[in-house]
Amino acid sequence: LTKLGIRISLLYAGGVIEMGKKLEVAPLIYVQLDISWSELPSSGVFTEEELTQFHRAMLKLGFTQKHELEHQWEEVAISAGGSSIRPNSMRRYIFSNAEKDCQVEVTRSLLSIRQSRYTGFDDLVKLILSVSEALKGIEDIGNTGVSLFSIHYVDIIIPSSGLELHNYVDDHLIPYDPPVSNPVAKQRSTSSVSLLEKSDSKIRDIAVRFNMFKAAEKKFPVLIPVELQEKQDEVAMPLFLPHIEFKENTDYGILDIRHGCRLLKQQKFSDFQVESEIRTLYQTASNVFWDILSDHAKKEWGYECS
Repeated sequence: LTKLGIRISLLYAGGVIEMGKKLEVAPLIYVQLDISWSELPSSGVFTEEELTQFHRAMLKLGFTQKHELEHQWEEVAISAGGSSIRPNSMRRYIFSNAEKDCQVEVTRSLLSIRQSRYTGFDDLVKLILSVSEALKGIEDIGNTGVSLFSIHYVDIIIPSSGLELHNYVDDHLIPYDPPVSNPVAKQRSTSSVSLLEKSDSKIRDIAVRFNMFKAAEKKFPVLIPVELQEKQDEVAMPLFLPHIEFKENTDYGILDIRHGCRLLKQQKFSDFQVESEIRTLYQTASNVFWDILSDHAKKEWGYECS
């Protein structure tokens, strides 16, 4: 889905042939991989010794910055007797590399890996395997049950000067433009959710959303979906836009592809086959991405297949 794109292996009598797709100008600006598990016994997640152990493992992987944050919010509960507001909080352990373009977050119920400078799926796999191996050494995390895992790919589609969004993506993705005048905030969206697998053990689906915004005075009001935006400034990640010459008030698009799987029968984290499961999510998401792009987009962005 970036320069390294998708890699396909074909078996033949003499060995393995690898075929790859890539774009020289990659529109991908954000990737997020989540693994959710049943809540740990302690809201603190780690003991002091376990945190030191995991911190050392992160340092070896190049994550030189550690943040311990408390995220607080309010939940509104509605019942027959009325509504009530309940304060809530969550301890977050976030490890960042020196460039702050890659993060690993661990909470009481989640492992999240985020990248804003993506170097390819193979590198992401190596990272998740290393992080998972370090977490399996934490007794409570190793024993917890995986319930949900997903991967998000977010691309920004910016038309070059003189072109429009329909030149870059499938026409069916362009949302309807109602005949209204002077909208307060012009945002148009399309979304689709497809059920890919349903059994007694799992449910797997893929969601594709395309949001259109206006780059007023060459400024982008939105870059990633709201639910993926960082709520605490201390750990906000920089985003890197593709180098494209575009007109001042162009309409641009945010393409968000999320492929997720919910396990109806939880798997112990220490036994979870993370590589095979994540590769399945990636492969389908990648196929959808390449199907969405127009021939013009591939040509302009330097499509190569080898």
